[in-house]
Amino acid sequence: MAGRFIAPSEQYFDNSGNILAGGKLFFYDSGTVVAKDTFSDPGGTIPNSNPVILDGAGRTPDIYLTGSYKLIIKDSADAQIETRDPVLAADDTTKGFAVWNAVTVFSELDIVRAANNFLYRSLADSNQNFEPSASAAKWSQVQLLGSYNANETYATGNTVVDSTGNIYKSRVDSNTGNTPASSPTQWATSIPAIFDTLTANTINETTSGSGVTIDGVLVKDGGVNGSLGATTPSTIAGTTLDITGAFTTGTAAWAIGTNQLVKNAAGNFGIGVTPAGWLASYTALDIAGGASLSAHIGTNADLSANIYVDVGGDWTAKTTAAGSLYRQNLGVHAWYNSASVTADTTVTLVNTMTLDASGNLTLNTARVGVGQSSIGFNGFTAQGLNLQTTYASTGSTYLGFYTSAGTVIGSISQSGAATTSFNTTSDPRLKSEFTEITGALDLIVEAHDNSYIGEFEFLSDAGNKVWGYNAHALIDNQAGLGGCEGRGPRNVELNHVDITPAGVDQSKRVPMLEAAIYDLLKMNEALTARLDAAGI
Repeated sequence: MAGRFIAPSEQYFDNSGNILAGGKLFFYDSGTVVAKDTFSDPGGTIPNSNPVILDGAGRTPDIYLTGSYKLIIKDSADAQIETRDPVLAADDTTKGFAVWNAVTVFSELDIVRAANNFLYRSLADSNQNFEPSASAAKWSQVQLLGSYNANETYATGNTVVDSTGNIYKSRVDSNTGNTPASSPTQWATSIPAIFDTLTANTINETTSGSGVTIDGVLVKDGGVNGSLGATTPSTIAGTTLDITGAFTTGTAAWAIGTNQLVKNAAGNFGIGVTPAGWLASYTALDIAGGASLSAHIGTNADLSANIYVDVGGDWTAKTTAAGSLYRQNLGVHAWYNSASVTADTTVTLVNTMTLDASGNLTLNTARVGVGQSSIGFNGFTAQGLNLQTTYASTGSTYLGFYTSAGTVIGSISQSGAATTSFNTTSDPRLKSEFTEITGALDLIVEAHDNSYIGEFEFLSDAGNKVWGYNAHALIDNQAGLGGCEGRGPRNVELNHVDITPAGVDQSKRVPMLEAAIYDLLKMNEALTARLDAAGI
């Protein structure tokens, strides 16, 4: 239904008081420049032209509006005379409530009608350009509770009260002629206005005031007890709620379904399982499959598998299987394992890893079993990386190196009470074309003559002379015989020169030295033989 824009035969004038013959009325959605139709009939079925053209006397044809508009008035030459926003029908049924638009600045407590035809109350001053239905921080919806009228059409969410005092909310739009009490598809039962022998299938209070029944499903007795699905609630100490086949709140244990959620008398819970008999100082949640989340007097937070702390204070197996525990205690994180034991027997937990509050990490501190090793970062007695073996004898391995196939190719092992040695493993099956080394002595002489080997100082240790190699020179002149590019950062700047880190592979230089010594021995033997032959 459309409302008339202005009274019939309204006449327009320009700013000089002249009749606005042929003037133009442009209509838009309020707050926008989106054209919006007006109509020439009250039913809103016959659109006017947009703009609407005034006649020679500056009068309008019939104009009917639906909702809120912005109006721009121009003369016949399109010179703008005036703008009005919002513009409503003269007989608009909103009466005292303005239609919201993006231009108007609203004050706190102003009430407007939004585009969804609901009323909203402004929550703040200077409230502009916040669409009410999408701006909960700026607008609050206002519900006007009216009596149900079979002749009125209701939208989804409209609320009414019927003749008996029951309150209903419309479930659908275009809800007309559907009596709320007998139309559950169109109307939802809301809060009753009073508790006093209401219609069937809503909320009934007995005349004696002893209880309340909702649809025969929720039953409350004359005290504080209630039940779902039961005729009369059972009486249990404290405020309780019975759910048939499910649980009862209060101090007693309860369960929902078949162990779907279980609470025991100690206050511990189980999901899919009955909680274990935990020590009283623990609060626990047990999960089907063996996992548990527990806390102990506000200090320990534990995540465990297949173990729990029994009433005697011992970690105990739930089933015949191994167990594990992760514990967080005042910033310290610790991991434990236990061997498989029979169900319901005490387990021995072994600390396998600990991360302390300072970030120090220790692995396998208990060193379970003979031959097992531990590794510590920033350990108890030394900084850096510390390796410890449980073997005290010479030959105990600290670190081993293997191929992808599992073949040992090297190790670092104990070679004395306070020494270690690096060993490489040789396997002739992995080598071919094995021949005698020749020219080793010449290579060593070349290295000395060209300063590949010499005495120098480290920049970080000035004043202390050491013997060593010029690895970069070895790479350039004796490639493959000990010089090798390093694994450090590329193009490191040193004294304004970009370099690539390099190193010396001693495993290649040592065989060369042995071959050179052998060459010297053979030369000495030959010289001795010549001297003997000469009788010298």
